[in-house]
Amino acid sequence: MPSDFYQRVLTVCQKHFGDDAQRFLDRQIESHLSKNADTLLPTDKEELSKWVKVSASLIMDAATADTITNEIKAL
Repeated sequence: MPSDFYQRVLTVCQKHFGDDAQRFLDRQIESHLSKNADTLLPTDKEELSKWVKVSASLIMDAATADTITNEIKAL
C-alpha cells in the first residue's frame, strides 16, 4: 500500500502531469531514491524534489519545474 506521503506527492504531480503522473513519479522514486510507493517517506522530500526538478525541467519549462519542486517541499 502506498505511503501517505507518496499519495500527497502524487496529488501534486497529477496537477502538472495528468495521467502520466504516477509513471513519472514512480520512475523518480525508483531510479534516484531506490525506493517505491510503499517506502517513500517525508524524510525523502528534499532528495525527491531535487530529482523531480531535474527531470521535470527536461520536459517542461523551468518555472513549472520550480513550482512542482516547491509544492513537494511544502508537504
